[in-house]
This record gives sequence, C-alpha cells and structure tokens, in this order.
Amino acid sequence: MSDPPADYDRVVIGAGIIGSCTAYQLLKAGHRRVLLIDQFPLPHSRGSSHGQSRIIRTAYGDVEQANMARRTRLLWRDLEQSAGETLCVDCPLLLVAAASHRDEFNTYVSCISNQTIYQGDQLARLLPAAAFPDGYTGGLDDSAGLLRADRCLLAVRRLFVSNGGIIRDGTPVTAITPVEGTAGEILRLEGPSVTCRGLVVCAGAWAARLLSPLGLPRLVSTLRPEKVAVTYWKVKPGYTVPLAGIDLTGVGQQNGHFYWLPALEYPGLVKLCYHVGVPCDPDRRDTVRMDGVLQTTKEYVARTFPGLEPEPAIVETCMYTVTPDERCILDVHPRYPNIAYAAGMSGQGFKMGPVFAEVLQQLVDGQKSQFDLTTFSAERFSADVSHL
Repeated sequence: MSDPPADYDRVVIGAGIIGSCTAYQLLKAGHRRVLLIDQFPLPHSRGSSHGQSRIIRTAYGDVEQANMARRTRLLWRDLEQSAGETLCVDCPLLLVAAASHRDEFNTYVSCISNQTIYQGDQLARLLPAAAFPDGYTGGLDDSAGLLRADRCLLAVRRLFVSNGGIIRDGTPVTAITPVEGTAGEILRLEGPSVTCRGLVVCAGAWAARLLSPLGLPRLVSTLRPEKVAVTYWKVKPGYTVPLAGIDLTGVGQQNGHFYWLPALEYPGLVKLCYHVGVPCDPDRRDTVRMDGVLQTTKEYVARTFPGLEPEPAIVETCMYTVTPDERCILDVHPRYPNIAYAAGMSGQGFKMGPVFAEVLQQLVDGQKSQFDLTTFSAERFSADVSHL
C-alpha cells in the first residue's frame, strides 16, 4: 500500500533569513509544493533577522567557515541579480587584536588574501575615530561588505513567492509528529494542520522547544537563547569610521568581542556592539535588562573610540541562540532523515543564509554537501544528542 499524499513536498518552519533562503532553495531544487511558516505576523522584530545591516566577511576562525563565506558571497550576488536590487555594499573590514589574542588573529588573517599587518599609526590612519592600545595588531579583509539586511529578507521572500512558494505567517507550530503507518516519511505539523514529506526547522530561539519532543531533549541545554543589545553611537565632528571591524580581544567573563559598522542605517551613527547577550526566555525577552552589557560597551567606547560620543544614541535589541562553542548546528534528525534543522547561529547566521540554505536543502533531500559538516553536527556536544 502506498503512503497517503502529503499536503506539501517540503515545509520550512521559521521565516527568518535562513528559513526564507532555504524555502527558496527548495523551490530551485525542484520541489513544487513548498510552504514557509512563521509563528509571528510578518514582518516582525522578535527573532534574529530584523534590522538594516549585517557584516559579510571571509575572515573566520577556521578554513571551512571561510570556504562557506566565499560561497555565500557568490550566492548573495546571484540573489541581487534575481531580485534586481543592491543587497550588499562593499566595505573592507578591519580585524584587530591585542597580543594576548594573536593566535586567534593569525587564524582569521590566514583566511583572507591581504596578508598585510598594520600597527600603531597605521591603524590610526585606517580608523581615525579609534585609538587602539599599544601592542594591537590589525589586518584588512578587503572582500568584506555590508548586507542591507531588511532588503535581503524581503527580496528572498519575494523571490520565493513569485516562484510559487506559499507563506503562512502568524501560525505557530505546536507539535511535529510522524503520520502513523508512514514510517515517518510523512510528517504532520500541529497548529497549521498540514502534512509534508520533508521538513526543515529554522526556528531560532524556539528550535529546541520544537525538536526536543522528537527525541532530541539535549538541545534544550545545548542551545541558549540570549537577548543582545544593538547600539548606535554618534560620530564626533572631525572623526570618521570608514571601515567595518571586529576587535577579537575578549572582554568579560564570556570573553566577548566587539564589532562595528560604518553609518548605513541612521545618518551619522555608527553601529558598535558587544557580541555577548543575556540568557532569556524568548517569549519573555522584554523583561530582561541589559545594564551590564550596555555598561561594558560604554566602557569599551570610552577607552577605544574617542571619536564617538560616550553614550549610545539608539539602543535596539535582537535575539541570539548560542551553542557552547559558538558554532551553529546544521544536521538531520538521527531517526527521521527527512527532518533537517539549523540552530544556534550564535549571532553569525544572517550572512551565511544562502549557503546554509544550500546545505539544509541537501540534508533534507539526502544529498551530499560540498562542505565537511562534521563540526556542524549536534553530535559534537554529546553522543546522546544524535542517538536518543
């Protein structure tokens, strides 16, 4: 007896940038009936994909992520052509680090073509608004750029719909269950009440809640939702911030770094943030205070960026979902290979949206990826995660 028909070939849960790119990629891969679901009415600012800017770069802490970054830059260019609008602006990125983080700095620089090292007055000329301490070293990622994040997200969703995809927003998924008698080949999604032959979960801070009842309870402790502060600072007269940048020097107990982007969203305001958040329930994020994070950021600006006003002009918030090693999970369910999932982007997922979409499409379709996904597997945290 053949299995009953499913409503959709593939369903994607989560219409952030990774989910939207994945839904579009599934259409390009030949699936005709693809549904993209989000629990909130679109657009919204409750997840991790809102806002107007993100850094895209090639400099990473390992070769595989650098290879993915090169691929994602090509895919963003393809999306620009398909969408007929500019989604990425070229902008070199300055990597800096104190002597204590020289090994990490060297690894990042090894991934880029420009091997020139900058110090002292050279750094001051590159970034006039900053005054890095003695002993700091810098490198320049000339391939970096700035993604116009809100435009990217709208463009990908528009391409998805114009190619036959369906979006259902304001529709929470309350449970995922294999349809009885199909050996898990057909899945039912409670909430939207639909069935599908393949599922990709890109639910951000809510991923563990959806996946743990399917036999992956360890994800609850592996994935940590955090509320992060997104801060904007006014540039003082006579100073400029022409480059994006990352200071790899760890600060605080969580050893978090700082990053910045030139004024792109608000005129005269630089986006400079501390890459550390406060653990929270994503459904109660508005009750979480950010005083410690904001104070640490203000102290960093005061000692490192004399060209910026000492108080932030605008403070916004976003959600991270962090793993213990701050590398995301791209994997399939060990029992149901027609369920793929992305989780724990750790604040670095937006730029990788198109390449992660390729990987997730290949995973859910049972195809081999061009990348070594060993270090992206949930199994790296505990053997129990993928054998329950």
